[in-house]
Amino acid sequence: MNDIELYNIALPLLKDIGLKGEISITHLSGGMNNRVFKAQGRGKAFLLKLYFTSSKDLRDRGSTEFSFCNFAWKNGIKSVPEPYIFDSKNHLGVYEFIEGSSFKAGSIERRHVDAAVDFFLSLNACRDTDLAKALPPASEACFSIDQHITCIDKRVSRLNQIKIASDIDNEAHSFVSNRLIPFWLELKERVIEDADSFGLDVSYLLPEQLRCVSPSDFGFHNALLQSDGSIRFFDFEYAGWDDPAKAVCDFFFQPAVPVPEALCRRFAAAVLDIFKEDDGLNKRIQLLRRLYGVKWCCIILNEFLAVDSKRRSFACGSDLALRKSTQLSKAANLLSQLQDF
Repeated sequence: MNDIELYNIALPLLKDIGLKGEISITHLSGGMNNRVFKAQGRGKAFLLKLYFTSSKDLRDRGSTEFSFCNFAWKNGIKSVPEPYIFDSKNHLGVYEFIEGSSFKAGSIERRHVDAAVDFFLSLNACRDTDLAKALPPASEACFSIDQHITCIDKRVSRLNQIKIASDIDNEAHSFVSNRLIPFWLELKERVIEDADSFGLDVSYLLPEQLRCVSPSDFGFHNALLQSDGSIRFFDFEYAGWDDPAKAVCDFFFQPAVPVPEALCRRFAAAVLDIFKEDDGLNKRIQLLRRLYGVKWCCIILNEFLAVDSKRRSFACGSDLALRKSTQLSKAANLLSQLQDF
């Protein structure tokens, strides 16, 4: 979709929600999976989000995010963008435009993590509502240890599909074959053995009452600090029902704006308190933590896979060689940390 087509589609939506006069639409940088724009007219502003679609990736990102924001707002949770309208035909969402500054690596403090805890707690205080029950499972939701292992197994296996068209592709293929896969195979066996020693059945399905409403991809890379000190969270295209242990493990490994270990543990303690009736939760977190580190190695290497690279190019532009080099270095660093863990 070119800029003229976007303008023609967005204009009636913006007028329907009260944007008047001459309307300008400006492309914003920073989106990794989708294209985002700022629409302005007569002192008002809205965010437009054009969602990536592909016949090889059938996740309905737009509907998922809009429904999640709608669930939050209707339950009085205002730390997400207010959702206004979603055009499912054109995969275009219109949201509140939030002013704020991005977080940078090394900037996370206790008060910031406490805001994340409050947000997660607020979402799950509403998990018995009809709107919550209507939410889908999160993208790659897992409700047993077997499912966690299978999910990550698939991500590791996908990296065998790297097509070697350049030196950096060859480096990535070598990294996956010689370092990542051997580490994963050993770790997978150890997780199964440790589960047995913890008294956990790897096939046991977590009952619905112990599942959480998860923002997914939850971290300070998807947050803005406002001038009054409040924090607004965004990007919920993978959100839905999931295992609280997965929410904790993902929070530990967000690579863009990492959270200090002590503050990650603070977040984990809060989740354990919310789900205190789940006597296996702490064991699952211990068991799955390094496993989810491997998952994040795989996510970081998505640039080397055709559909994922296409999605990044849709959102970010076409400097693929630089993105690949940067991501391979990040994945190698993370794997080194996991090996020393």
